[in-house]
Amino acid sequence: MASSSTFRAARVRRLILHVITALCVFFVLAPLVVVILNSFSSVSYNKFPPPGFSLKWYENIFQVPEFGNSAVYSLVLAALSTVLATVIGAMASYAFVRGRLFAKGLISGAILASLVVPKIVLGVGLFVFFAKIGGYGQLWSVVVSHAVISLPFVVTLVSAAMVGLDRSLEEASRDLGASPFTTFRQIVLPQIRVSITVGALFAFIVSFDQLESTIFLLKPGTETLPIALFNYTIKHQDPTVAALSSLMILFSVALVIVAAVLLKRGNAMEALRRTQESQK
Repeated sequence: MASSSTFRAARVRRLILHVITALCVFFVLAPLVVVILNSFSSVSYNKFPPPGFSLKWYENIFQVPEFGNSAVYSLVLAALSTVLATVIGAMASYAFVRGRLFAKGLISGAILASLVVPKIVLGVGLFVFFAKIGGYGQLWSVVVSHAVISLPFVVTLVSAAMVGLDRSLEEASRDLGASPFTTFRQIVLPQIRVSITVGALFAFIVSFDQLESTIFLLKPGTETLPIALFNYTIKHQDPTVAALSSLMILFSVALVIVAAVLLKRGNAMEALRRTQESQK
């Protein structure tokens, strides 16, 4: 009887967990579904459910020149900030996991602070900082700001990958006369390249979709794609924004799928490597 009641209690807890998970997924995905469906509306105002089906709002995207220019600027900005965040994040992760840093917890907390600080507050702070040093409105200042915002994702993923590495391989490399850089390049880097790639993809997504902080850092006349969308909604209320937002959602989802596939492949390769080592 006791085992039967325990089994029923476990089933109830599992059912509650599944219901809560489903509600959370619905809460996250429902607004995206509304946006995507509204992008096919046949009327020139936002109405849900749409009264009819039309692709004219997707065609209208290419009639707004600001979208094209801002999309190119966003891609360049995201690419540059991703490279910067990935390089710094990989080196910081190696220092956190392998090094003996003074005040390691304080430094780690400072890097991860951008995850909890409201982006508007962070944007105002960055605006004041760059205005004082003469970097306001410059491309490099926005690149640095986006790298700071996306750095926690790279550090978290790469650090987690490095914790599980076999340190004896690095020690053997050093004993054979390899320099620290050579050891990192030939021993550590091949084992964490998947995590670095996934971290870079997340950094790219974060930078490409960044609005709250970026709007304080760019001079009038220079826009990223999210800012161009924001400005368009001030002047127009048609579903063109929903159409472009749907394309951005699909683009982000595609990158996330690529990241998931890379992680799964990396885990499979790691499991295969450990199996081969255990059989030796």
